[in-house]
Amino acid sequence: MINNSYSFESIIFIIDEVIRPSYLNKIQEIILKQVWEGKTYSEIANIYNYDTEYIKTKGCELWKLLSKSFGTQINKSNFVPFMRSQINSLNSSLDKYQKRETTITSNSKQEYIHWTTAPEITNFQGRQMELTQLHNWSQEPCCRAVIISGMVGCGKTALAIKFGKQISEQFDYVIWFSLTESLSVKELLKSYLQIFASSVDQSLVDDYEHINSLLTKFVEHLRTYRCLLIIDDLDSILESDSTTIFYRQNSEEYAQLLRCLVATHHQSLSIFTSSIKPKIFEYYDNERVFFMHLQGLNQSSLELVYRNRLKNNNLTELQWHSLIKYCQYNPQIINIFVSNINNILEEDFNCILQEISLLKEVTKILEQELNNLSKLEKEMLYWLAINSGYTKNELLERQFSHFRPKSKLHESFDFLRERGLIYKKDNNYILQPLMKNYMQKKLIEIIIQE
Repeated sequence: MINNSYSFESIIFIIDEVIRPSYLNKIQEIILKQVWEGKTYSEIANIYNYDTEYIKTKGCELWKLLSKSFGTQINKSNFVPFMRSQINSLNSSLDKYQKRETTITSNSKQEYIHWTTAPEITNFQGRQMELTQLHNWSQEPCCRAVIISGMVGCGKTALAIKFGKQISEQFDYVIWFSLTESLSVKELLKSYLQIFASSVDQSLVDDYEHINSLLTKFVEHLRTYRCLLIIDDLDSILESDSTTIFYRQNSEEYAQLLRCLVATHHQSLSIFTSSIKPKIFEYYDNERVFFMHLQGLNQSSLELVYRNRLKNNNLTELQWHSLIKYCQYNPQIINIFVSNINNILEEDFNCILQEISLLKEVTKILEQELNNLSKLEKEMLYWLAINSGYTKNELLERQFSHFRPKSKLHESFDFLRERGLIYKKDNNYILQPLMKNYMQKKLIEIIIQE
């Protein structure tokens, strides 16, 4: 049976499912949690420093939403008994599976490693500082998730796999999944439960069709066992527009899974890789969730991995250093160049650099990076692409501040600098050369099409 330690989490799962495609906002969750614990509107207002009338108004709107969604009258007075009946109904659907479950005890502990389609990582170099930081975060008692973000090709996946293998002995289960496989939340949860339930009848997992049943059972396993979940390419379910980051169509239910992984009490750890920093995690920043923005690989590590492969080419030491800087120290872009060097016929080194941005594989990476930016950030890059040399901060502010607050502009500047797409010197900005060549090529294509 669902016990008091997580019954409120269960009702949130139930409500989220019933009110889809809408989701509860922060103030609605506050009201539900405090009403569940027996608080009055006045007490809720005092605890969270809101006006009492505001809480009453939001409460009234909430009960109307729930009444319409559940098809029965729900108010502050009957909310608790009504939800208890819903939880009891959910429990009965879980009984069949729970009776067949086997428990792993400390005396018969078995480690399950499930890397599935995780790529094989060979010749891993560097990242010792990042690995140490990840290890320190993973030992924090409250740590529930680590997000490794960064430009496409910078090595997020390799770092997550390397770290996962380093600490795998601390966990009962180590499970890898990539969201590029277009799994729905239900498919992903069923895959997890099939791995957890490897010693019982697999067909029982198919009894779970309701996402709340799947999530509730999933959380039970995260509590019972210490699990390391590595979820690659989280950005596959996210996209951004001019103002915010949101879930792609048919991926909205992932909000429930992510909140479940971070907000509920359990002993497991999730590691995500993503080119986009998910907004849903920012509320928990430096409490339950830790963020690592990954830059390119350092020069000495790139030297060890790639320099020998270029020994038959006549690149000088200075040219090699210029090359890796031009490629933003991005291992994947440098690997593409090294693999195609014999197909680049230019003898002039500057022309060779120009050719890199024309390589199909590099263009694909830069296009992905561009797609991860907001409308404002793209406009900034195009503006910098048509300007030679550094552009003064004041000029950029005049260009983009007509319909946007200055704070939003500086937030975008900082974001682009963090991703290594623009450089700043003495309050002036310039576009990173590789991206600049790519953006100029796109502008030419647009002009030709017009």
